[in-house]
Amino acid sequence: ATGAFQQLVVDHIKIHNSTVCRIIRKVTSKVARLERQHIQMPKTEAEMTEIKAGFYNLHGFPRVVGTLDCTHVKIQSPGGPNAELYRNRKGYFLLNVQAICDSKLKIRHIIARWPGSLHDSNDSPLPSNSKWGHTTIDASEEAYNQAHILTRNSIERCFGVLKRRFPCLQIGLRVNLGLITQIIVACAALHNIYKEQNDIFEYDDQEIIEEDFDEDDILLHYNQNDNVNYATRNALIATVIAR
Repeated sequence: ATGAFQQLVVDHIKIHNSTVCRIIRKVTSKVARLERQHIQMPKTEAEMTEIKAGFYNLHGFPRVVGTLDCTHVKIQSPGGPNAELYRNRKGYFLLNVQAICDSKLKIRHIIARWPGSLHDSNDSPLPSNSKWGHTTIDASEEAYNQAHILTRNSIERCFGVLKRRFPCLQIGLRVNLGLITQIIVACAALHNIYKEQNDIFEYDDQEIIEEDFDEDDILLHYNQNDNVNYATRNALIATVIAR
């Protein structure tokens, strides 16, 4: 998990490369199986209430049971006819990892298999050419947006902490895709175990942000023809502003 090249490990501990490969595969497989036990969405009303309260106490945004986003993990070209699907617009080969976390930065769900060419905009509920993207907003809507931005920041911090704990996710992985997926899930499971054990992980809250994001991407959008969503959004604005 330190991000060291496998050959350096082989040279340091003086065992054959194939033995190191087998050990990595066996250990990774066993740790990744902990996902079912340690990476779970809330199952009870009490859990959901606790998570909602946690998010609300952070920045005053109600009814949140998790924040969702994607992060990139560098990989080597997987080869084969579909290799280019993993190359992003900057020319790197990546795996796009989607996760949901709670207010305590515990990972509640993770999918580690999307190719790097898949843009994060796919997690947006609205088309990128929405005509509401630059609509003038009033003070209450701006306050709503700020609460939304700060609440969403939890998942950015979660990715940052995860990659700080396990530098291999930041530096990149040079193994086959199947093992990469297992390594990412294993790291996420261990991250949650650390959280459950109240492990102290000191970090600079400003420096740990994993990836910058454009606030314009998450400004208030709405469809005036959708009365239900419009009413819900206004109710949330009233709740946030009334806090």
